[in-house]
Amino acid sequence: MPDLAQQVGSAAIFLAGDRLCRSHVGKKASAALEVALSALICWLFPDDSHFGRTHGGGVRAIAGVACAHGLLLLKARRHTKLAKQVGRVLTREQRAVFWPELFRDVTASRREVAVHELMHLQLLAVRGQGMCLTHYGATADDLNILYQWFGPSRYVGKARLVRDSRPQVPGVGQRFLEHFLRWKRPHLKGADVTRYAKFRRTSATGMAFLVCRAGPERMISAAEIVEIRRHCPEANVQGNPLAQRQRVTRRSRPPASQRRRSQYAAKAFPGTFEGPFAGQQLQAALKTIGRARDWHDRFQHPDLGQLLQYNFRRGYAHYVQAWMASTGCIGPVNIYSRQKWKLLAMFLGTFGCEIDWALLDKHWGAPCAMIELWSKLRRFDWSVVGGADPLTFDMAQERTHFQRSHAPYALLRDSLQFPRGHVVCPDDKVRQFRWVMPYTAYFLLIAWFVSVSQTWTTSSMSTDEANSWCRAMLLALVPPLLHARMGITRRGWFLPYMYGTVKAKCFGSGPDAGKHVCNKPGHSCLRRIVSYATWKARRSWRAAGRALSFIAQSVLLTDEVPSLKQARPFMAEGLERLQPCREVHVCDRCHGPCEGLQGIVADAGQFFEAVQVPDACEAADRVLNLAELDGHSSVTVAGKKHVFFGGSIYRSMQQCLVFSLEELYWLFTAACNMRFAHTVEPYARAAYGMGYAMFMQCRLKWKAMVVVLILVIVSDKPCHVTLRLLRRQFAWKSLLLVMGARHPSTMGMAVKGMKGRMVVTVIAPVAVASVDMAFASRADRKTEAKQAEDRLMAEMQKMRAELARKTAEPSTPKRRSTRHPEVQWTPKIHAHLQSLCAFMCNGEKIHLVDASRVHGWEDIQEQLQAHSAPTLKKYLATKVPASEVPRTKPAIIAAIVALVSEAVRV
Repeated sequence: MPDLAQQVGSAAIFLAGDRLCRSHVGKKASAALEVALSALICWLFPDDSHFGRTHGGGVRAIAGVACAHGLLLLKARRHTKLAKQVGRVLTREQRAVFWPELFRDVTASRREVAVHELMHLQLLAVRGQGMCLTHYGATADDLNILYQWFGPSRYVGKARLVRDSRPQVPGVGQRFLEHFLRWKRPHLKGADVTRYAKFRRTSATGMAFLVCRAGPERMISAAEIVEIRRHCPEANVQGNPLAQRQRVTRRSRPPASQRRRSQYAAKAFPGTFEGPFAGQQLQAALKTIGRARDWHDRFQHPDLGQLLQYNFRRGYAHYVQAWMASTGCIGPVNIYSRQKWKLLAMFLGTFGCEIDWALLDKHWGAPCAMIELWSKLRRFDWSVVGGADPLTFDMAQERTHFQRSHAPYALLRDSLQFPRGHVVCPDDKVRQFRWVMPYTAYFLLIAWFVSVSQTWTTSSMSTDEANSWCRAMLLALVPPLLHARMGITRRGWFLPYMYGTVKAKCFGSGPDAGKHVCNKPGHSCLRRIVSYATWKARRSWRAAGRALSFIAQSVLLTDEVPSLKQARPFMAEGLERLQPCREVHVCDRCHGPCEGLQGIVADAGQFFEAVQVPDACEAADRVLNLAELDGHSSVTVAGKKHVFFGGSIYRSMQQCLVFSLEELYWLFTAACNMRFAHTVEPYARAAYGMGYAMFMQCRLKWKAMVVVLILVIVSDKPCHVTLRLLRRQFAWKSLLLVMGARHPSTMGMAVKGMKGRMVVTVIAPVAVASVDMAFASRADRKTEAKQAEDRLMAEMQKMRAELARKTAEPSTPKRRSTRHPEVQWTPKIHAHLQSLCAFMCNGEKIHLVDASRVHGWEDIQEQLQAHSAPTLKKYLATKVPASEVPRTKPAIIAAIVALVSEAVRV
């Protein structure tokens, strides 16, 4: 029987193909197919049956007869508008078979090939996977069919060639049978939709099926979407907007003998998938189908309630048992809780349920919890719910919980571990990612940054000496009344901490992840960040910064953007105020060439490095003077958002800080002169015992910083590490040239299988000449620095008083602004200070003093030539014995800076 039915369906298709080749439908052929179709429908759907027969042979036969009838019906009704809508889905050669007068460029041989293609497509509905599928670009499991059901209306759909439920019967034939079933049985579920109501207007002989395309699943799905969106078939769209716009009024037409044929009537109509615009629509539909397929194929945990088809009663009992087994608590359970929304959804499906929506809104804390519940049900995912497999009381014990969670905990813990001697660096852009690399690679990258940077240099100062310098600078510049509020003490730690963040673009991605791919000369692949997290009064310093920003925004009428959150409205407002140049392509201010609209993109970090300290202090002085002219003397910072002018500095509270304009200036000056920072020395020593200590000083034009660098150099043997403490500057540039730090061939990198972005660098062994130097303990150096600092403070007080007495000068009128860093000193004081510096440094040239509050040493040198320096040297030598004060260069410089600061105040 199946073979006979397959032969019947194939014979009907061959009959229709023969009539198409002859370009004449033939009344006998059409009548034979109509009789066969009516007989098959009566046999498959008898009147005494509730549903119908699903015999495989009958499915093959009716599919072949319906497709053959569709070919002849389309040929017979080719002049109708509906027929041309059906023909849009076909190819150009296939349309020429039905409308040869519109496609005269298609030859007869090409039309014959198109007929064979149409017959092969129709045979897929009869023979299924028994046909050759190579030229469709898909296998039998992935092949889909695009078909049209037309007659009184038009419907576009798709079907699989082979269904998993009945692989022996073609899937296209089963889909046709389902359409006939719902068309014939209006009482069935799903038979009341629009398409079946429209097709019930005619009999079985007035409608037919036509297989139009075949290909992979995603391609056919995209083609279906494009056809429905472009032409809106009446049976596919509920409430077709195109059909609603049609007027029902009867139109008046002249008689047929008086009608004139339009010159555009015989114009060839384009296909749905032809042209560049159709190709773009098809690609967009393919992307949509791909996203939907990926979401559908995602992994989901099976839910017990879904698998066992629980109702509310059984689901509630199961949830209470699982909760008692996991927590040891006995019910009842509140289904109005937000966490129990799935139980509430089950309860809503119970007959006679009643919900107190006001109580639900109260428990959910939402104005309309019903809308939120509906939203959750729309994106329902059963993987959220999970139950306890063995429902025993032993599961409630603590040791059982530890045993059950030990394996998942170990899995998560092991994935976050990294080898000993490695450091975890944050990513420069994405906070969720981290980079893992050895200490050697980390400090080598920092050393490379220092060597290629034009604003960073090395220094031999220790961390204690650098911290003493920072502390002395803050004590000298910040007013004494602010010391307690700003956390400034004589024994505090003020040396900032510097670390680096890895730039992902410099280390590759995908298969090259972790490999150094940056080829820019002099580029820093590690972004340096100076952190003040160790300061005790960070909130007060941030409040002072907000106060200065508020003054600048209130006093200066500029187009500066205060924050990125408000960047767009501020820039839009500034662009609205722009005015064109009075002369085309000529700037009104500098009279230079300019375009109609210009803009620049600059790095904020490089901008700060390019500004000098005197310029920054002068700008702050001008801004504060403008605020004083407006009648303001103080600024109040209330909380984290509110800043306003006014307030008393003697009534500052914990959440409300008040600063005077004078105090803000000195705080700004102190922040500009902060010039030291250090790296992770304690952590490196904990891992390696004792490493090479290198101190790098950043000579910015206005913001200099010193960085403590610890580098571990691998010797000839890969497993042996030579560690010594260096007290002199190391030739970093020559070291990096030997090691080839930026060359991928000499610096191999690999990715370790851990979470996030991680890089592990293996540096090739390099022989480094050992340096024999004495080692001084850290405790002794701390004690010596502490004693030296105390002695220096006492001696400086004596020297300051003596110097002021010896160089007494008539008082000179003061400047209006006392905040300016370049205070006018007398030439005699200049000479004495320069002589003091020359004496204490034993003739060494001072490099660090010009970055402090002392400015213009060239002018002082000219005045010093006419002064008798040996006399002052002899006087100071008797006052400051060499045995009491250590003559270390950092201590001398710290003393000079503090002395000069005190002299400026005097």
